[in-house]
Amino acid sequence: MTTIRRATCRANRIRQFYLEVGAGPRAVLLHAFPETCFAWRLQIPALSAHDG
Repeated sequence: MTTIRRATCRANRIRQFYLEVGAGPRAVLLHAFPETCFAWRLQIPALSAHDG
């Protein structure tokens, strides 16, 4: 089972929500407006299976 960590960070007074899964090299998945991180729900487990 894939464990997804939900977190936020603040940069330039803007709060950003992000998901973090697995270990190893980073992959940044960006969605366009009006999508949400839900758009990546099928890709996240597949990518995390390749932890380096």
